[in-house]
Amino acid sequence: MAGLAAKGVRAASTSEPSSEREALEGEVRIMYITPETVLGRWKSKLKTLHCRVGIKLIAVDEAHCVAEWGHDFRPQYQQLIELREVIPDVPIMALTATATPSVRQEIIQVRSDPRP
Repeated sequence: MAGLAAKGVRAASTSEPSSEREALEGEVRIMYITPETVLGRWKSKLKTLHCRVGIKLIAVDEAHCVAEWGHDFRPQYQQLIELREVIPDVPIMALTATATPSVRQEIIQVRSDPRP
């Protein structure tokens, strides 16, 4: 986040105690939240945040966790589709630098049909 700050971009993460207030008051442009946190204590706050500041995009980093070993290691990645129920008009982008072609297909499958 120091690199963003150096460029004048306000960013915060849920690991910082003041981040919730800053986010809800529209003081940050980028908010880093883990899947576990956004589906936990932040899920009920997303609609409020969107109404107050207008969430423009949700970017899911390490999206390869949706597929392969991520099923066991971080199952919340597959549950991120639930964000569509809370803020349906916000685009969601999946980012990963390590996905094989089969993992990319699995990510698309989860996006299209999240419930087995």
